[in-house]
Amino acid sequence: MLAGYRYLFVATILVTVGGGAIATDLPPYLAPETDPPLRPYVAPPVAPKSRSKPTFPPKTKAESRSHTPPPLPLPELAPPPQPRFDPAGPLALTIAYPEPGSTLAEGTSVRLVWNTGGSVAKVRVSYEGELCPLGGRPRGRFVKEVATVANRGFYSWRIPWMDSTRFRLKVVGYSSAGKKLTYADASYSFLPLVCQNKPATAICVSKAHQRLYYLRDGSIRRMHIVSTAAPGYYTPSMRPGSYDRSRGAMGKVFYKSRAPVSRMYEVVMYHWLAITSSGSHGIHATSPSYYGRLGRPASHGCIRQHRTDARILWEMVAVGTPVYVM
Repeated sequence: MLAGYRYLFVATILVTVGGGAIATDLPPYLAPETDPPLRPYVAPPVAPKSRSKPTFPPKTKAESRSHTPPPLPLPELAPPPQPRFDPAGPLALTIAYPEPGSTLAEGTSVRLVWNTGGSVAKVRVSYEGELCPLGGRPRGRFVKEVATVANRGFYSWRIPWMDSTRFRLKVVGYSSAGKKLTYADASYSFLPLVCQNKPATAICVSKAHQRLYYLRDGSIRRMHIVSTAAPGYYTPSMRPGSYDRSRGAMGKVFYKSRAPVSRMYEVVMYHWLAITSSGSHGIHATSPSYYGRLGRPASHGCIRQHRTDARILWEMVAVGTPVYVM
């Protein structure tokens, strides 16, 4: 019986959480409002050296259809137009391509095209946006320079990873003496590599960037800062149909529980989404004292989130949702 409820008799449901530890699903009216104090970590009985490498299903069309809905194709852009110049006309600068509002995918090369009028001799291209919030709170903005080049009306840009799902592209025109003359900007959506060629609805986790994305109906609805396994621990890579000898099937939300308690670590795993059939790994909220570690590998293998983000995701995600960890 849980501490604090020693004399209460509560019907419980047993589930498996955190490397085979038994967890008790507390009724909402008994779930503590804050996590219990974390105990010093005790290494799990299974040594890291004994972990098995996950296997993936063959990448045939037939088998892919049997595991998960077909992936959405990358957004296609129309061919870029030729830039227009009017040196004798009035001072002007407009972004002609890509069309504002388009989705630009990480890793793809895009030919930026702009039209100018007047004596624009060179341009400075940059992009900016709001950093991914943490627990619903803003974290500031980012501004990155792409290039400063002679005004030829175009520039080829390979789209980098961004800590956002939307950004603004800005082109500033200068005279030959370096005086700022005019500028233009436009908004775009950003599609990270981990979300490309995925089903319309899925959870995608980037271990490289420590970010989680929730796709629904082909759009990114949520982007969260997370923590995957710290050095010495293991968050398995997975996609629908993956299998691991010690963890079982992987790659989807097998079940969800609002407040299970891990007996291995003696903490409440709020807003638990099991991503292995054995319950060894899941997506869940972390303790407030660990919020400062989000954004870098810091867990014992699960995918940790801010509690506010975890609650929103838990309420949005259905059992059976495909999960990709890359």
